[in-house]
Amino acid sequence: MEKALCATLFCGEVKYTTKERRGYMKIKEAVPEEKEKYSPGFYWHGDHNALIGYCHNYNRWAGYIRTRKPEREQELLLHLFKKVQGELPSKVVESGRTLNEAWYALNKTWRVLDTCAKQAYHQAGQVTQDAIEENYEAILALHEKECPHCPWNGETIFLKAETI
Repeated sequence: MEKALCATLFCGEVKYTTKERRGYMKIKEAVPEEKEKYSPGFYWHGDHNALIGYCHNYNRWAGYIRTRKPEREQELLLHLFKKVQGELPSKVVESGRTLNEAWYALNKTWRVLDTCAKQAYHQAGQVTQDAIEENYEAILALHEKECPHCPWNGETIFLKAETI
């Protein structure tokens, strides 16, 4: 099958890189959390260059269209984006089931990895904080040398306003 005829419509957290996550959060906020309107499956015209594609979450993909696609494309994409009603060849249906199972396994793994990465980040942050505290005098001396006219008072760079 030609690439332009088929697309897998990733509608969850896994597709987005850290840089793109901000955009994903906008999608998540734009789509009210409600029971999924349609079940996972094959949909027509989920993207401008796809005849058919597998979609894991209709609401999220519709939110993606509303928030990330050019305005001039949104109405037509949302109008044409609909679940396949007829009977697809069994090989296509089976491949979709396999894809859906792999998607959920990937999401579960992503959540575990994300949790581990957050824990590692917080642990590294604590180690850094401890190192700063242990070496505070040396850091202050370096600061005085490099920032001679800095208003740092040990708590802030902003001077407290005088009370009347």
